[in-house]
Amino acid sequence: MKRVVLILAAILLAAGMVAAAPAKFAWYIPAPHPYFDTVRVGVEAFEKEYKIQVKKQVGPDWNMDSENTGVLALVAEGYRFFSVYPADASAANGLYDEVVGQGGKVVNFGASTFEPTPASFAVRTDVRSGHIGLPVPGVEVKLVKDASTGDKTEIRFRGPNVMPGYWRAPEQTAEAFDEEGFYRTGDAAKWVDPERPELGLMFDGRTAEDFKLSTGTFVSVGPLRAKITMAGDPCVQDAVITGLNRDDVGALIFPRPDECRKLAGLDDSVPFPEVLHHPGVRGFFQALADRLWRDSTGSANRVARLHVLAEPPAIDKGEITDKGSINQRAVLTHRAALVEALYEGRESDPFLILPNKS
Repeated sequence: MKRVVLILAAILLAAGMVAAAPAKFAWYIPAPHPYFDTVRVGVEAFEKEYKIQVKKQVGPDWNMDSENTGVLALVAEGYRFFSVYPADASAANGLYDEVVGQGGKVVNFGASTFEPTPASFAVRTDVRSGHIGLPVPGVEVKLVKDASTGDKTEIRFRGPNVMPGYWRAPEQTAEAFDEEGFYRTGDAAKWVDPERPELGLMFDGRTAEDFKLSTGTFVSVGPLRAKITMAGDPCVQDAVITGLNRDDVGALIFPRPDECRKLAGLDDSVPFPEVLHHPGVRGFFQALADRLWRDSTGSANRVARLHVLAEPPAIDKGEITDKGSINQRAVLTHRAALVEALYEGRESDPFLILPNKS
């Protein structure tokens, strides 16, 4: 509990919050979880020690739409400072931008790679989505550049809030930690401003997801997925990037069925593949493909083909992680035939969408 109190205090001190005790502060978690029971004790101890009342709200499920509704309702009630654990990391930026756009301040936003964990970084209040911040007191961070990942820099850390290893699994522990005991996150990071390190770090994708085209060009998957998701709002839930050892980048799109049906004016009685073939829906994704092509700056982020998936991600095949985000590697493995069809053309892939390049 003491550790949780110290971490929360470090977060608020870094954001300049302790001096603003009258402000309304909310702690939001998406659903009940044993981990959060421990964190809640720390939050309550923090309230007592710093005389700051915190609204503690538990959402109904690990669903980003539910969390969006819950957090934005708190914004409407006048809460301005938030500690939030996103239900879906791949869709979290939209919520962050919405809160900040309505005048909110987010002092803690995130969890670990796979499940909730005590915070390792604190952010300022003048931040944008994607900012990681600076390490909280007691946490050591190491930035490791690896040429095999396109010169991306992996962020690793160690501290009292990081587990010492996996229970009775020495091989898994050895893979998770480097020789100095730093946890390998697999997350890439870069400075917000190399000339101003005090602004901290920002997310730069996943090192394990990035790949090379046949030309040798590295594709940074994380930022490209985020770009597609934002450009495809509200009909795109997520995207899986293709192109390993191929000439160009492609994308498998997981659509939002409710939004697509709304766009087409069709109810649940119509099979979803038919909804995707509706002219209005087809036109939406064609416009998305055209925009992504037009706004690209080079082959590393130029999406040359899209496939809109009629089948949602499968939990039993590992396509969804425990936190509800898309597992890129699992999707590419279990849908390898679709990836092949994506590059063979419309005769093999009736859902293929190619951008207008004129």
